[in-house]
Amino acid sequence: MSAPASAASPLYVDQLTPPVNTAFFIRKEFVLPLKDNIAWQVTAYVFITGANPTEPRFEEKGGVVYVVLVHGGRGTYSSLFPFEQMQFKVKLEGMTPQMQLPPTGSGEPEYNAHGEKMPDTKYTIQFERSMAMFLNGGNEPYMFDAKFEQVFVRHDLGTQTGDVMADGTGTAFSISGFRFKNDTETLEIYGLSVFKRTKPLRELKLLFEYEVFPNAVFLKPPQWESETYTVALPFP
Repeated sequence: MSAPASAASPLYVDQLTPPVNTAFFIRKEFVLPLKDNIAWQVTAYVFITGANPTEPRFEEKGGVVYVVLVHGGRGTYSSLFPFEQMQFKVKLEGMTPQMQLPPTGSGEPEYNAHGEKMPDTKYTIQFERSMAMFLNGGNEPYMFDAKFEQVFVRHDLGTQTGDVMADGTGTAFSISGFRFKNDTETLEIYGLSVFKRTKPLRELKLLFEYEVFPNAVFLKPPQWESETYTVALPFP
């Protein structure tokens, strides 16, 4: 689900996939069948680092499992379904949330050629991590430099938040910025979540949740919807 760069994302760098002969790595795409005019796509990158997952002393040997989730898709606003904000939550069973990007409060104001402040806000997703991984079935250690960057703009006073949830169970982010026109328009979904654990992982259990907040002329109350996935990992 690697989305190409566009006018809405003038910078896009996706270097999250290691060489093809890398051991203990998996990439999995999810297209969530959600309601409410929301098309949410998630690409999960699972990295087993520091130690072979068959190592009995995996944690003692410095083993760490990282999962990086890249979010994409869009919400579609129309006169038949007008809403003001989309909220998303992600939980991975048995894993500790590390970060949600871009973080709350990180937006930068945009200015026109005359130095006048525009009603637009620029956000930057920037993730880099050096990971001790393995080649050739786990027999050859090497360092993989994972990197992801994306710059995008929320228009017309639109905002985006991103945080680790207060209870430590997952990450959450929200997006606003619809212009409330009478015709149909879309609001792109961007974001990146990072989770980790220090014990071997045999399967990945993911819970995706979302809700929308209607505007004043639409009386449907907000309600969380969810999808759950379990992915067996092809590691011994």
